[in-house]
Amino acid sequence: MNRHVRHLSGAVLLAGIAIVSACSDSSGPPPASAYKIELRFFGRTLTASQQTLFTNAKARLESIITGTVPPVNANGADPATCGATGVAKLTETISGLVIYASIDSIDGRGKILAEAGPCYIRTSNGQNDYRTSIGIIKIDSADINTLAGSGNLQQVITHEMMHVVGFGTFWDSTSTKLLINYGSNVSYIGAGGIAGCKAIGGNTICASSVPVEGSQGSEGTINSHWRESTFGNELMTGFLNSGTNPLSVMSIRSLEDLGYTVNPAVADAYPDANTHVVINLRSILDPNTVVAAPPTAQWEEPPPHPIVALPVIGH
Repeated sequence: MNRHVRHLSGAVLLAGIAIVSACSDSSGPPPASAYKIELRFFGRTLTASQQTLFTNAKARLESIITGTVPPVNANGADPATCGATGVAKLTETISGLVIYASIDSIDGRGKILAEAGPCYIRTSNGQNDYRTSIGIIKIDSADINTLAGSGNLQQVITHEMMHVVGFGTFWDSTSTKLLINYGSNVSYIGAGGIAGCKAIGGNTICASSVPVEGSQGSEGTINSHWRESTFGNELMTGFLNSGTNPLSVMSIRSLEDLGYTVNPAVADAYPDANTHVVINLRSILDPNTVVAAPPTAQWEEPPPHPIVALPVIGH
């Protein structure tokens, strides 16, 4: 979806893929990351186990993104712009990413399960920097227990946090221009994503672009996820699969196209034996319901707000 960016004045706003796995380096822990995410919970009180799911996703993203991002002046930034209620306006510098997180009502059981995305980015010398400075993740309280009981909640939160840092969110922005051939054959042309696809064996299917979801799902899915019919259970397709949903080197390297420094060595092995077992995300509400193809209904959406750009300090 196209997103319009405004500036805050003063404070400023496998089908066709060979089975070649990209595995994490098991020789030791990844190096410490210079990129930091701060979680700020709002709304109803989360249980310790629920908070842990968010902190696990935070640690995962901090292992993926390793380079620093420029600090921004967040004085006057209003978390209400993100949909974070009951939070005061900010008077601080943000040197990484702040994510407001909650479990709250969205639209009832079995409909939209999550709402997540950036609400503030960066700007420097009049140019937008699409590395998010403030974002939000909201999981629908009506669906939280069934998501947790199914074992899918951790995957959903990690998926949504990838959207917060910018995956899929800014692909079709007027500045990054990472998509071509809009419609059923929409494709991604970022060099990092293409290289990552080739690293998992997609030399033919990703010779010049990566297939993106263009026909299955609705606004929250189309033009912002890898194509399910091609990439199966990769975590960043628009549909959850039963069993494993690996975060591949393709998704990780696509973040390079937004300006991040990443560590491809922490990617999950992909493809794996589960790559083409597709399940409707809503069917976890009824474990006996497995579908042969993704549905057209929407299960996630970006927050309904404009993106604001905060000024990089010193520019």
